[in-house]
Amino acid sequence: MEQAVRDTLKTFGAIDVLVNNAGHGYRGTIEESEPEAVRELFETNFFGPMELVRQVLPSMRARKQGMIINVTSIGAVRGALGNGYYSAAKGALELASEALAKEVQHWESASCWWSRVHSAPDFTGSGWERLRGKFPITILWPANTGRRIWKMP
Repeated sequence: MEQAVRDTLKTFGAIDVLVNNAGHGYRGTIEESEPEAVRELFETNFFGPMELVRQVLPSMRARKQGMIINVTSIGAVRGALGNGYYSAAKGALELASEALAKEVQHWESASCWWSRVHSAPDFTGSGWERLRGKFPITILWPANTGRRIWKMP
C-alpha cells in the first residue's frame, strides 16, 4: 500500500481524491463466527481504508486540499441477523469518517464524505441500477466486464 501511494505521488504529483470503496460482506452469528474471518473482514472493511487515509492525508494536508470518500453501508447503522460483524466494521468506518471530517474541516479546500450504500443482491449487474439517483456521490465500481463509472446525482 505504501509503495502504491509513493508511486502515485511520484507519477502524478498529488492525490486529489481518495475513494475507499473496497469491502465485502460476512454472514454469521456473533457466537458462531470464525475469529480469523472476522479479523480479515475488519482488515478489508475498516483497517485497510483507514490506512490509506493515513498514508494519503499528509500530502493533502501539505496542499491544504483534497477529498476523501469512504463508502460505508446501511449496515453501519442497522444491524441485521447474521450481519453483526459486518455492521460493526462498516459502523467503525462511518464513525472514523465523521471524526476525520471534523479534523480537516478547517482546511480551505478539503472534505471527507461518507455514503451509505444499500446492499443490492447483484453487486455487479442490474442490482446497482436500482441505486441510481439515490446517493449524491460518484461510485466507481469494477465489474466483470470492465470499469463502470456512474455519477449518482
